[in-house]
Amino acid sequence: MGAVTHIPAPRCALGEGAAYDAETGELTWVDIPASRAFGWTGSLSAGDAARETAFTFRLTDGRRVEGGAQGLALGRQTLIPPGLTEAEALNDGAVHPSGRLLIIGSRDRAESAPKGHAWSLSDRGWELLDQSFTCFNGPAFSLAGDWLYYTDSTERLIFRRPVDPLTLRLGEASVFARTTPDAGFPDGAAIDDENHLWSAHWDGARLTRYRPDGAIDRVIPLPVGRATSLAFFGPARDQIAVTTALPDGVDPNTLPEADLSGRLLMLSPGVTGPARPRLDAGLIALIGDKDV
Repeated sequence: MGAVTHIPAPRCALGEGAAYDAETGELTWVDIPASRAFGWTGSLSAGDAARETAFTFRLTDGRRVEGGAQGLALGRQTLIPPGLTEAEALNDGAVHPSGRLLIIGSRDRAESAPKGHAWSLSDRGWELLDQSFTCFNGPAFSLAGDWLYYTDSTERLIFRRPVDPLTLRLGEASVFARTTPDAGFPDGAAIDDENHLWSAHWDGARLTRYRPDGAIDRVIPLPVGRATSLAFFGPARDQIAVTTALPDGVDPNTLPEADLSGRLLMLSPGVTGPARPRLDAGLIALIGDKDV
């Protein structure tokens, strides 16, 4: 593995939501408190996003959806999962490889109480998946889409649930991995083409690669404490982009250039991984008129 470098882009106070779209060749990420979205295709683009956008994904018709404080923003529509309260904000999401299932989850905006939820969206509409998260993170699907992984960051737990390949219904959750206090908190995650799960660690200064049985395969140290999400990207999808956050109370203008906190890191892991699938636009049409 080569050195950890960074993409020439502004520092983020809380970078999140790294994702790569194979159709456009665009790597995207967000800065949650600034409500800004960024794109990289060899050059940088940036623009305003919905309030506290934490992740984005595209529909099969090319439209971009932004998940944040008020729900899923799609143009002038706001798609609100049932039970989302003002005390919560959507925090992370993943699209099934089939494009027919979306998993999203929320965090307690104060991050002090288990007020968060997780939902699925399929041709059955919205369904409550789980609840009592202080901070939901890291949903990711196995390559075949037969397993869903997701994280309860505050409890330092990564769960997995079986997914029926025909109905896309979810089985019971079980603990996949548990991080130790010295490793910080598991945050965003991504699967690679060898069906290993990668997890970014908040206050852990590392990425961890887990084998399909939950055992640690390897740990990659990072030069910053707060890694938040990751995505495979590039024409061969052989690079990993890692979003990061600033330490609490730090003015980014006072940081030396050598300090990569808040930067979008880049590294070569020696393996490849899939791009983010697009969600079937028909699922949004199924619920859209109810949530304008």
